[in-house]
Amino acid sequence: MISYDRVRFTMKDSDCNRAATSRAAQKAFGMTFSQAHEALRVGKTIICRLSQFARFLIYRAD
Repeated sequence: MISYDRVRFTMKDSDCNRAATSRAAQKAFGMTFSQAHEALRVGKTIICRLSQFARFLIYRAD
């Protein structure tokens, strides 16, 4: 059964560890370096599947 639930969150530039957040976004969401940097800089809202968000949190903690 496919879940259509989505997570909506905003990437903030005020994060203390911007490098880890940028790397995690690149791995979890398939973003390029420039896309991840831009998303952090302007505070874009990301809409993704639950599994992608969980992966983002795991990568960010590494």
